[in-house]
Amino acid sequence: MKRQNEKQEVRRHFTLIELLVVIAIIAILAGMLLPALKNARDKANVVTCTGNLKTLSSSIMLYADEYNGWFGPINRNSSSGRVYPYIWVNQLYVSKYIAGKNRDGKYHAEASAHNDDKYTSVLACPFAIYGVPMKTGWRLGAPSYASGDYGFNYNASEVVFNGSNGFQRLSAIKNPSSRLVLADANNYVITSNKYPTVSGNYVVMFRHNGLANVMAGDGSIQSTRQTKFALNGNFR
Repeated sequence: MKRQNEKQEVRRHFTLIELLVVIAIIAILAGMLLPALKNARDKANVVTCTGNLKTLSSSIMLYADEYNGWFGPINRNSSSGRVYPYIWVNQLYVSKYIAGKNRDGKYHAEASAHNDDKYTSVLACPFAIYGVPMKTGWRLGAPSYASGDYGFNYNASEVVFNGSNGFQRLSAIKNPSSRLVLADANNYVITSNKYPTVSGNYVVMFRHNGLANVMAGDGSIQSTRQTKFALNGNFR
């Protein structure tokens, strides 16, 4: 009776070969599942990014409707201190079309005491990696008072005030469904499309496997491939 119990106890243990087979099966399954999980995560991030642009698009278009087709300022600078709001991000904050960017829920000038490095999630592309040339954004870099991962096309429309690109008239854009207004970028203003490489700031960022999410002049959200389109022309 004792020997029979000993035999049954021995049979409960895995042999080394059986253990290696189980480990091999787990490794194979993991190898099959990880790419699928990564694809699912990437798709979710794409949805997040396009959702951000839809929110920003609605805010920009509502503002333009309220001001007879005008939107701005896009990139207005001042040599003796900054003019607030002086870029499109600030304009959306102070007009209350998007939430305040600071921890106290309000917008104010750059100052360390106000924790201005805090950014709203609607301005953050999940694919942006600060410091990686082909994926970088600007939410973790300067200027901290207007950080985000999307840029406004400097040449969105033909209207520029006083050479400072102060405002754009969205209602005057030609072929609006294929004219880039807002897009994945590495600064708050886009001044050039340096495909196929990224050199410096103010450029379109093709962070989504060679694609950039864009807001077109009609308010629609689209994707464009890395091509040498001009910012004052059509992206497709």
